[in-house]
Amino acid sequence: MQAHHGPNVLAMKIFNGGDSAAVDSFVNELKAYDALSQLQGQTIPALHTFGQMAHTGCPTIVTHWSGQSVKTKGKLSTKLLESAREALQAMHHRGVTHGDVHLRNMLVHKDKIIFCDLGLSSVNASSHAFAQDLNMLDDLMR
Repeated sequence: MQAHHGPNVLAMKIFNGGDSAAVDSFVNELKAYDALSQLQGQTIPALHTFGQMAHTGCPTIVTHWSGQSVKTKGKLSTKLLESAREALQAMHHRGVTHGDVHLRNMLVHKDKIIFCDLGLSSVNASSHAFAQDLNMLDDLMR
């Protein structure tokens, strides 16, 4: 969901607080945002705030708007593919895998890929998990 807060355009992600898998996803995202703090606004969206919705108690993450959804027919341009690869490598360098590399989890901003939806990410992941991220990206190009 997109919202405005003063001059800022924000994106809000609301999790189902009654679903333990959704709550786990919320916690994973927050861990990833913490581990990737130096990449916020460059490789992943910049975290604005997080908490619970007052009227529902649902966990919520609010980020700064980070670009448009990837709109392709299943393929990225060579330039965007290289940007996605660089973004994943920057995340991996900080010990985090995305875990769900699909076009639906990529945004385009100024000819760069920004990865969103970090709910399946892993902090301090194995080298095998890093390879899986890159394999998922390669699979998108086939």
